[in-house]
Amino acid sequence: MIKDASKDLLKRSLGWMTRIHPITLESGRILLPLYSDGFNFSMVAISDDDGTSWRPSLPIVGRGPIQPSLAVKKNGNIVAYMRDSGDAPARVHTSISTDNGESWSASQKTDIPNEASVEVCVLKDGIWAFFGNDINDGRYQLSLYLSDDEGSTWKWKELIEYDADRRGSFSYPCMIQTSDGFLNISYSYSLGEGKKTIKHVVIDPKKIAQ
Repeated sequence: MIKDASKDLLKRSLGWMTRIHPITLESGRILLPLYSDGFNFSMVAISDDDGTSWRPSLPIVGRGPIQPSLAVKKNGNIVAYMRDSGDAPARVHTSISTDNGESWSASQKTDIPNEASVEVCVLKDGIWAFFGNDINDGRYQLSLYLSDDEGSTWKWKELIEYDADRRGSFSYPCMIQTSDGFLNISYSYSLGEGKKTIKHVVIDPKKIAQ
């Protein structure tokens, strides 16, 4: 499918899009997640000179992994969590880099349902936070997951948005941890009827873990 897409001049001209914020490694290397709707896979832009110049990583390929969000493990490996834009069942994809973002394993589907953008953040105390639409029939639900084993399991879950009528749409999250330890999350928010806005929520992850 990727080879066929590469022959399509329109898909080749659409370029690469950003969605998730970049991360900076201990070495100072900046990794900026990118994805292509035309090719239906992802890659990472790499800068070793504070953003003056950039070069591409090898691609993150699989059955539709797009819009990667990056988390660094204690051993230095980097895990990409991605939206599923491939075949059913729709699940969050993951891929691992063991060489500081230069190359990536073929993406694998997790057990978390998904058909929209996700976000992951490594907190100061080592807890991992994952935020996204953990359903596969719309965008009417958003949940926050917490892990104390670097994403191997997600022991805590908090429902942040849910529309019982399933007409709401909550998506495209951005999540950071501020100096007070709280999670600040923004995302698109709509309850239908053409009314749309951006919602900002502040969450204490320690209360969820308790």
